[in-house]
Amino acid sequence: LASIIIDLQPPPTDQLSEFLSAVPADDSRLADAAAFISQLPADARVALVTSGGTKVPLEAQTVRFIDNFSVGSRGALSGEAFLRRGYATIFLHRQGSMLPFAHRLPPAEQLLGRLLVPDSQVGVAFQPDYRPEIASLLKEYRQLAGPNHLLLVPYVTVQEYLSLLHRLAELLAPLSGRVLLYLAAAVSDFYVPFGSLPEHKIQSSAGEPSIRLHLVPKLLGNLVRETLPGSLVVTFKLETDERLLKGKAKGALANYGHHVVVANLLQSRREIVWLYCRGGDCRTVRRDGADEIEGDIVDFLADYHCKHFFKN
Repeated sequence: LASIIIDLQPPPTDQLSEFLSAVPADDSRLADAAAFISQLPADARVALVTSGGTKVPLEAQTVRFIDNFSVGSRGALSGEAFLRRGYATIFLHRQGSMLPFAHRLPPAEQLLGRLLVPDSQVGVAFQPDYRPEIASLLKEYRQLAGPNHLLLVPYVTVQEYLSLLHRLAELLAPLSGRVLLYLAAAVSDFYVPFGSLPEHKIQSSAGEPSIRLHLVPKLLGNLVRETLPGSLVVTFKLETDERLLKGKAKGALANYGHHVVVANLLQSRREIVWLYCRGGDCRTVRRDGADEIEGDIVDFLADYHCKHFFKN
């Protein structure tokens, strides 16, 4: 029978270096980020938002993989909310996941049905009943998400994600208290080290495969204590059992020493969250009417940031 073996031993520190070197220093995404950060005003507040799932390759030339799935809706909505609060936003996202503002467009399978070709045969237009919605979206996008306000940084694998997160944090380190790190990505707990990957596609003719998964090394402690010790760091905790949620959230704060955990249950994550803060405070945030709950989460965090970190 096929088997998956999970090695639960804590990963050695040198495994973290494998992740952090997955993206070379001359990668164009890092050059774009450095240019984006360099043009920010001296008093700018910056949100580094992570969003989407992570892919774990099972072959060096990847055909098969394990995916920690997330469409990225919470990250995309939160990215919009940070832009509305005046934050320059670096959006580190899984390639193909939801993006701020763009996710509000009709899905691809509906888009062609909402477009019209004028009698002049020049250009295209949206159906009349949809034009006000598109015009409002486009106006807000152009006001808030210009090239000096929003930077999109894509990744695919868990190695890429951790490497880019680490390098972006290093670029932001000089901004210290003006930085808010909002870690909403769904990060894989397990992976296959590069050195253990077969070069080519796993063949079914070779019989039942045996795959050994290793624990992904933790980067959060490094970010909090070494790279961004003066910045506001926010993580997420998702559970299905309410009895576990409070203890897991408080345990994360105790283990890593960061500032806020956004705790939520899978079945009610769109309606209610609990914000556990360093020092013991807890704030309950409930969805208010038709507005997305992410706006209220970001409002709380932006106020917390101003009060405890940001210096004018």
